[in-house]
Amino acid sequence: MNKAVSDKKVVKTIIDICIAEGLKEVVISPGSRNAPLTITFSAHPEIDCFCIVDERSAGFFALGMAQQTGRPVALVCTSGSALLNYAPAIAEAYYQNVPLVVISADRPVEWIDQADGQTIRQMGALDNIVKYSCQLPTSANANTWHVNRMLSEAFYHCRYKLAGPVHINVPLDEPLYGKTVHPDEPQRSIRQIQSCASVSEADILGLSESWSKNDKVLIVVGMQTPDERLVEILNTLSKMEQVVILSETTSNVYGDEIISGIDKVVSTITDEEVHFFKPSLLITFDGAVVSKMVKTFLRNYKAKEHWHISPASRHLDTYQQLTTSIEAKPVEFFDQLLPHITSVKSRYKTTWLNRAQRSDKNHMEFADKKTWSDFRAFSCIAQHVPADWQLQWGNSSAIRYAQLFDAFYGPITY
Repeated sequence: MNKAVSDKKVVKTIIDICIAEGLKEVVISPGSRNAPLTITFSAHPEIDCFCIVDERSAGFFALGMAQQTGRPVALVCTSGSALLNYAPAIAEAYYQNVPLVVISADRPVEWIDQADGQTIRQMGALDNIVKYSCQLPTSANANTWHVNRMLSEAFYHCRYKLAGPVHINVPLDEPLYGKTVHPDEPQRSIRQIQSCASVSEADILGLSESWSKNDKVLIVVGMQTPDERLVEILNTLSKMEQVVILSETTSNVYGDEIISGIDKVVSTITDEEVHFFKPSLLITFDGAVVSKMVKTFLRNYKAKEHWHISPASRHLDTYQQLTTSIEAKPVEFFDQLLPHITSVKSRYKTTWLNRAQRSDKNHMEFADKKTWSDFRAFSCIAQHVPADWQLQWGNSSAIRYAQLFDAFYGPITY
């Protein structure tokens, strides 16, 4: 690139490595201290830059973009409390496993805690809600290899195993607006080879034997990015008499025998009926579940076994009954398991499906009679959302209301 960009070599190195790592979108909140980053990112033809002045808004804008594209999006801010305004969106990204790269400009380290303007302790400020953080040297003249290594490590943590946000803090000294044309220098790109985490044949046989002893298998699907193969596998499992699959709008999982609108069903289960609905085997995988009712139900009425499937081997014990943690991607695990399991005679699926049909009928009758209210508003929205739209849900009541309307479930809802 022969355009004039920031004369700070560390900034040129950052942008070159970001390009080598496949970064395509950058959301910038302009300021003085991050001017070198703004100038250089904006000049690069391979980067789409978006200018959003308010950092909190910028954070959520980047979050939505990374959710939809599935690739890292960078956030660039000036020094001081600007960085802290990213925290709400970064927290969401951390718990939703969304890849974001926070690049914060900072004062040189010697001015930290010296009453200099727009200066706070930025290094480590987001450590509780990022997967990785680092601070670059002020000058890259003698430390290009170090900058290269730290940035490569940041992108690794951002994308692999479970994706998530990372924080790169960049101290920059004045002057900030100098420009130059740097000579082209190739950057080292550290290629990441991922291992295929598969469950041993012995363990698969043991799990399939355990599966065959359970006539009530409940699979609860939380938030997932769209995955056609996962939908295909879960629909295959849903044909088995002993299998019930519960999904939500954020699951991106749908099918004729997959039950959506969990609360509509669980809310109708009486104490006398619990035996017919509680599972003997519960299966979950990474991705938060919205429904408080199903969490309460499963915590109160525990299964004999609970398998949690996660590529990061997390002991995620949401339902307080975890018995087996399986280190694998759900699709790969079920691909291994499917040849070893069959349907067994059971009324478990029929019991859930009959109740779901009854609940849907009652729901529609209630919606038709309901006078104007927030519930009625969501009912109207559900009937008029175009089929090819993607929906981005907010927290709290918005996403909880969404679970109640079948029109929000389908292949295009995120």
